[in-house]
Amino acid sequence: MQVPVSVSSGQALIKSGCGAGAEGGADVRAVILAAGRGSRIGAETDGCPKCLIELAGSSLLEWQLRSLAAAGINRILVVGGYRSELLCGEYELARNERWAATGVVATLAEAADWLSQGTCVVSYSDIVFHPAHVRQLCASEAHISITYDKAWETLWNERFESPLTDAETFAQSGGWLTAIGARASTVGDIEGQFMGLLRLTPAGAAQLLACWNRVNDAERDRMDMTTLLARLLREGASICTVAVSGRWCEVDRSEDLTLYRRRIVNANADDRRWLHDWRYDWNSP
Repeated sequence: MQVPVSVSSGQALIKSGCGAGAEGGADVRAVILAAGRGSRIGAETDGCPKCLIELAGSSLLEWQLRSLAAAGINRILVVGGYRSELLCGEYELARNERWAATGVVATLAEAADWLSQGTCVVSYSDIVFHPAHVRQLCASEAHISITYDKAWETLWNERFESPLTDAETFAQSGGWLTAIGARASTVGDIEGQFMGLLRLTPAGAAQLLACWNRVNDAERDRMDMTTLLARLLREGASICTVAVSGRWCEVDRSEDLTLYRRRIVNANADDRRWLHDWRYDWNSP
């Protein structure tokens, strides 16, 4: 198994051609949405934000920074909230002062100026992902692009007694999103799962935030990303879908951490590949 060597925040492992999109050129930047506490994680977030909990020897945030750097992205804004005073690294920092009362889209809105200045990769702070997924995402030329995992069911079956208790609908046609974010009746309603990894041009970010601003205050505060993407679809927006297969995971609950830590120990012990091990073959495309 190829595991990345430790690097300081913002130090590139690989320079690649990431960012040959409609508006980005080579100067793609990133936004990491790190305002939340992650109360479902339990005691591990009592003293630090969710993005600083440890997994496989590094914090979630450090894994994200490494993946972005390996894909050639070094201009990064982290939007903090809960215990944001602990966020310190080779990145710029903004803050969602209302983090306890608002959701992830409100946190993204705090980066509006940053988003207007160039094409951005946007990442949730509770995911870890292989650099290849960022490269694939950056190859898109659409104004709004999202990654989704075709191999989602194997991960959800490990995380939940029934994957339908958490998984949402996802459908695409010819690489364009047609449905997202609703309650799924059967596994057949789900072509993949949104990963919390997007690419927005300035025009795409403006379209997304304008849609968000058109809803009432209460709905706007708590709106999640898939709800907003579904609303954009209803308004006629075009959203490009970028398919990946494994090599990522999300940390939503304490049970997720227990599962992933056990999986990583087993993989390190006998070199068996876990499909969702984001560290596997790190330097591969």
